[in-house]
Amino acid sequence: MYQGITAEGTNREIVSILECTNLNRKHMKQSLAIPETCILLMAQDLLKRPASSDDHTTMLPFLKPEPSLPDDKLNRLRGLFPSLQHVVGLHEQAIHCIEGKMETKTWDQELEIVRVPNTWQNPNLCTVDPYGNDFFCKLCSAELSNVYMHCVGCELLLNKDFNICICCYHEKRYKKTIRMHPLNDKRHSTVNHTGQFHFMKQKSCSCKNGPACKNCTFCAGCSCKCHTWFTAQCRFKTIDDEKKLLKCIEDKVSSQPIRFLDETRARLAYIGSANVYDDINTVQAQSNVRQASAIVEDSKESLTALVVGSSVERKVSVVFQDVEQSINNEDPIETTIQN
Repeated sequence: MYQGITAEGTNREIVSILECTNLNRKHMKQSLAIPETCILLMAQDLLKRPASSDDHTTMLPFLKPEPSLPDDKLNRLRGLFPSLQHVVGLHEQAIHCIEGKMETKTWDQELEIVRVPNTWQNPNLCTVDPYGNDFFCKLCSAELSNVYMHCVGCELLLNKDFNICICCYHEKRYKKTIRMHPLNDKRHSTVNHTGQFHFMKQKSCSCKNGPACKNCTFCAGCSCKCHTWFTAQCRFKTIDDEKKLLKCIEDKVSSQPIRFLDETRARLAYIGSANVYDDINTVQAQSNVRQASAIVEDSKESLTALVVGSSVERKVSVVFQDVEQSINNEDPIETTIQN
């Protein structure tokens, strides 16, 4: 994917698809594309070099990049870098959010961060297939590219995967009954996902809806806490490895930034404002929207000062009106400023 001829073309294609997938999430629709996963794996693939027969110093190919990249690879990395920076920033922000919640978790909410990625675990013991085609949020259908939340209750009691994004976990949207059994919609922790139980009944429960759960010891029909226990997991690599990958690419492309980099960052900042995990990030999200509007205004003044002729000036004005309208209406910015 994203085999653009120029760095600007590659960047334009990636950012447009990221905007479309963000819009699909707002409408609870699953996207056909998996852009974040493609960005991570494509960046690693472009950097790595063929290992020699006597080179066994590392299992991470991107830690040994090619000393000098051909022009086609370098151009693709230049177009890829702003979006990769955006994706890594979102994942780092998500892990910080989970670490903050671990310090303030309640008695009925178990939370743990699995530090070893799924790809590094024993496939005979790990219940999650990191290369599966079902890595979408169970609640909002967002792409789960690397960082996601995994329900412990569904794994232990139902032997099924219940994976959600960090946003849905932060909003506590898992606290309801989600049908996991193909034929039975009973509200029971051994049949379906039941995250809304708030009673604390154990033995001799008056609901008469089943025995006590063998895992949490609460009544499986009205009080089981297993489906409120989650683990934060990574599919392919840790956050530290993502940051190392980003740093390797930044060292190679920082001297040759793409054109319209500020506009690209404004569009990505607006996408990031939709992924709000806490109150601090809510303020940051509002700042991102204001920053996007400010960059549009600055770019409008700069470009308008450069153009000659009333007809061209009117075209530039129309372009920026479309951009401003997209920011205000929370729609993806489809208009692209041509050089």
